[in-house]
Amino acid sequence: MAAHSRSRPRWGGAWGVSVIGAGLLVAALAYGGRQFSTDALALYPLVEVGMVVTLCGTILGTGYWLHDSEFTDGDLWRIAIWVGLGIILLVGLTVWQLLTQVSGGVELEDPLLTLVVTQTVGATAGLLVGLYHVQSLRNARAAENAAAAAEEAQAVQEQLAFVHDLVRHHLRNGMHVIQSYTRLLDEHVDDSGAAHLETIERRSQRLVRLVDEMAPLATAIDPDDRQSSVNVRALLERETSHFTVTHPDCRIDVSGPDDVLVRADSLLSAAIETLLRGVIERSTVSGPTVDVEVSTADGQCHIEMAAIGPAIDGGIDQHLLTSSQRGPTADESAGDTDLHVAREVVERYDGELTVDDRTSRPRFVLTVPIDDADQ
Repeated sequence: MAAHSRSRPRWGGAWGVSVIGAGLLVAALAYGGRQFSTDALALYPLVEVGMVVTLCGTILGTGYWLHDSEFTDGDLWRIAIWVGLGIILLVGLTVWQLLTQVSGGVELEDPLLTLVVTQTVGATAGLLVGLYHVQSLRNARAAENAAAAAEEAQAVQEQLAFVHDLVRHHLRNGMHVIQSYTRLLDEHVDDSGAAHLETIERRSQRLVRLVDEMAPLATAIDPDDRQSSVNVRALLERETSHFTVTHPDCRIDVSGPDDVLVRADSLLSAAIETLLRGVIERSTVSGPTVDVEVSTADGQCHIEMAAIGPAIDGGIDQHLLTSSQRGPTADESAGDTDLHVAREVVERYDGELTVDDRTSRPRFVLTVPIDDADQ
């Protein structure tokens, strides 16, 4: 709900309420003046006029208060409309009743007083109904905003947890790559260089420990802003080249069309790296050959990764690949958490991740929509 400062008075609907109150007040005073000008003053009409003047003053004062209230402009117009409807409804009923009496031969005692009182009572009733109506709307909006804020806070919390898991596990994997490079260089440096390699190894291990202790990040990611067209074949070739260093005894063959584009961001490479590593680690063969095949069907790009040889015993908990599990649990291993993060990444692109390690070899299938923006 838009809040309005009390230092900036508004007119519109509040002005309408004030005008109605002022008009009714003028009518009541005019009628009262007419009564005072007559020779025979009746107590009952004067009492009614006094009551009407009081109600008109209340309406006029309420309109002035509404000028600087916290109601929105729309709420003020609703109140003014209710005041007008109250007058129209009650005056209409009164006129119909008076005409009925006249047509029946009844002599009206003071129809003008009746109309003055009726329109004031109608305006007062409309004002009360209008205030109740807009206050109910404000309460409903406040409850709706509170629910939306709570839902947004929950979504942000889930995003923070996701980012934390992504950074923590992917950065740890990067540190493992650095450690693998240092081990490869260990045989090619002299004693003076070995000290530097030891420093790199020690600092990378320290960074891994620091990442494990890192609190959730303070910013959330927007899954839509940084997405662009990504060539799947080029991305796979780039990611598989990293494994020639970290897993020199493994062989990764990539096949499929080289012109398939999907809409994604840099996190897709993290998911592919995680799945490639998962296929290798879940194979019982030492240094397995991994087949990566790209195919398309029904507007979807399918990336299938499978390693030669049976999978390790135990398989993979399927809840890691379902939306009902919104976050990794304390009982999951780092590899399981990596799979959960990979699933979260794929779902950002309206895709899905399936796994089958019950067959003759561990197999992952990553499915994402093809980017047809340029078609």
